[in-house]
Amino acid sequence: MQVGLNRTQWEVANKTSLPDFDRLQGANSLPLIKKEVDFPESPFISSQPLRYNVQLNRQLTALQRAEGYLHTTERQVAQLQRALQQERAETEIKPLALKTLHWLQQRTAMSGNAVDRQLNFVPEQRTEVNFALHGAEQLLQPAESETLLFSLTGHGYNVVAVNLPAYASPAQNLLRLNNGLGRLGIHGRLDPQGNAQFHVDEKRWAEIEAHLQVRGGGLRFAKERFQPLKLQPEVVLEDRVRDIAAKPQEAKKHLAGIQQAMGQITGQMSKLSEHKRNTGVQINSMSSFSAPNSALVAAEALAEKLLQGRSQYAMWANMLTAQGNARSAMVRNLLGG
Repeated sequence: MQVGLNRTQWEVANKTSLPDFDRLQGANSLPLIKKEVDFPESPFISSQPLRYNVQLNRQLTALQRAEGYLHTTERQVAQLQRALQQERAETEIKPLALKTLHWLQQRTAMSGNAVDRQLNFVPEQRTEVNFALHGAEQLLQPAESETLLFSLTGHGYNVVAVNLPAYASPAQNLLRLNNGLGRLGIHGRLDPQGNAQFHVDEKRWAEIEAHLQVRGGGLRFAKERFQPLKLQPEVVLEDRVRDIAAKPQEAKKHLAGIQQAMGQITGQMSKLSEHKRNTGVQINSMSSFSAPNSALVAAEALAEKLLQGRSQYAMWANMLTAQGNARSAMVRNLLGG
């Protein structure tokens, strides 16, 4: 025997009629109601994903810290430049150089790692050290096949093997080196003059400079034991100022380098201004409400939609309550138990 609810009993008990109530009879579950949602989707709280907003916030922070650091650097270097141009006494030049050197040594902390050693703005906050490898020309020149072992004995012990094929071109040998040394974070390239230039993350530079060693097969490097590699970092403003502080009597020879650094800072400040304009455009594109009263209009539209859905919600709530109050025997019969 099957027991079911009929339309008349439901309508008498609840004084309302349910659309398509016949579908509820039997063991079928409640049908899904597919209705086009006309909830006002615009304006959004943000027109961009949350991940994008976080990245933009980081970019803004990097811009602000880089701008502040470069502005102070420009002021201090300008003071040192004037002292050199006016050929002031060593007793005046040395304190200025020491003050500037102390500021340059705080670059990573004060700029939030958004300015590299060459005083370039780095929005990704991943600064690198450019360096030359002593004997790189001989290393890359065509020769017989040789396997080189590079070791790094800093916090751990890492060894990578690089096989240089017989009589390969410098570009091919450099590609092999990049494949191997890349595991240690070192990458190289050939400049227009054919000279090899390498770079590594600044955080790893101290370890690389102190502990990178190589052993060869007797052609380019000796095979008896590992020998240290001599690395020469690119000369930057900090190096020049350090030399001025150590030898103020020879400071005038660095005047051209100081002027070049001032031009570099000025160029980066211009780039920062361009970055700020682009960031401003991005922020405006993420604006939630373009017009002054658009937020109020959106709130009123939302309230109207919620009021329209109140009666339909009450109807379905009553229906589900009645179904929940059905006797267990009735439910078992409906389910065929």
